[in-house]
Amino acid sequence: EHGARGAVEQLRGEFAFVLFDERTQTLVAARDGFGVRPLLLAERPHPGGPEWLLASEAKALFAMGVEPRWNEAALAVACAFQYPPKDATIFEGVRQVQPGEILYLGAGEPPRREWVAARRRPWTGTFDEAARELLATLKDAVRQRLRAEVPIAALLSGGLDSTIVAALAARHFPGLPAYTVSFTAGGDHDEEALAARSAAALGLDHRVVSLDAEALAAALPTAVAHGEGLVINHHSAAKYLLMQRLAADGITVALTGEGADELFFGYAHLRADAGVPGLDQSNAASAGLMLPSDETQGAARVRDLAPIAAALGFVPTWVRAKAELGARVQSLMHVDFRRHLESHRPTERFAASLADTVGADRPTVAAETWTSHALTGYILETLSDRMELAHAVEGRPAFLDGRVAALARSLPTEFKIRGRQEKAVLREAVRGVIPEDVRLREKHPFLAPPAPLHATRLWLELDRPAFQSGGPFDRDRIARRLRSLENADARERAVWMPAVLLALSFAWLHDAYIARPAAAALAR
Repeated sequence: EHGARGAVEQLRGEFAFVLFDERTQTLVAARDGFGVRPLLLAERPHPGGPEWLLASEAKALFAMGVEPRWNEAALAVACAFQYPPKDATIFEGVRQVQPGEILYLGAGEPPRREWVAARRRPWTGTFDEAARELLATLKDAVRQRLRAEVPIAALLSGGLDSTIVAALAARHFPGLPAYTVSFTAGGDHDEEALAARSAAALGLDHRVVSLDAEALAAALPTAVAHGEGLVINHHSAAKYLLMQRLAADGITVALTGEGADELFFGYAHLRADAGVPGLDQSNAASAGLMLPSDETQGAARVRDLAPIAAALGFVPTWVRAKAELGARVQSLMHVDFRRHLESHRPTERFAASLADTVGADRPTVAAETWTSHALTGYILETLSDRMELAHAVEGRPAFLDGRVAALARSLPTEFKIRGRQEKAVLREAVRGVIPEDVRLREKHPFLAPPAPLHATRLWLELDRPAFQSGGPFDRDRIARRLRSLENADARERAVWMPAVLLALSFAWLHDAYIARPAAAALAR
């Protein structure tokens, strides 16, 4: 009735779908505007013309006959900046149907693509009016995501975003189950105490999943295989084990808080781009991952980022941080392979992937480039959807509701960052809705704490076939780095472990998919 574009523009929620229109003999595929639901495309030669295969996961495409091979050009970008280009995957011949994309495939015709663009209408009201409108829109977004015929729960950290979603959901479902990951290593990474206080204040049925370093280490290779992407922290294993617990409890739908930091500028690196100083001291968990760090000794020289500055007019803070991570990653490679990857010109490729972002100021540009690469390609896909669906749990991120996003994107930066405070308008919107200590708490990313090396099993992982077959990573270089970290302080471990884990996740993916038949990969 409305055509593909008209239908997609009216849909509200998270979706990836494929429909065949018998009238026009056209296959139509589409994906929601943030890419909450994954959709992959592969082309296979066929005597009658190219054959197109679509699936939610690469492992399904491999089972359909796509040969599992590394995409060296995308891998070069991922090893330099953590994330591949936004339309690519690290597997050869497998590309992303991009967020907001509508793809038309007709017999004997080349693919046709169009995008449903996000609407941007500048806000003309006051800060207080925006806060009131935001709360009303969030209430409706949460209410919409409570529609289900199966058990629902909320994921609850000690932070602002998940607490808001849980609080608004609890108004409809008193005693709603709320699940929190507790890291037994403790420290700033463990948010159990804050979450428990929020759960008690909001009348939630609080359920804690306690994870020690050994449990995380044991689960990480399996989590990486399900996630199909390179990882930089044991948080993938934590999310995998958390979803395993939900499934064991019969929970099928989980309300989540993803997206608020992107829309309301919650990350420390966005505040840095707004000119807020000293964030590496107040937000140490972000140093080396989202904020640049001075802990680069022993790494290859950080690459020249001039192509990115030329594409965007500046280099976002998060890109500089990822370039430093990439330097550490490449210091773990065979020298010849590192040179080979550089022949793919990863900086120029990444700059081209970032370049079509439109923004009025630096924090907005930085937020949109982060959203299109880190949020869509890692947080929503590798860390969320694939960990959730590995256990048949459906994650529903209320902040990524189209109406919430449209409102957030209409608001000026000064409504989001006020002085040193991030997400200012969101915090104002939920005054009196959530506990005050959580409302005012500074953003802390969901990361597992750096574990003592004896508890990580990483030494055993160096015997994997991927390190014996001439791949990119040098087993001896990784071993030397691990030895240097045995007596390192927590900050140095936090900065270097992401590089080590990215190298090891390459090995886990290689052994799960590249080095074994597709049928065995699917069974795994």
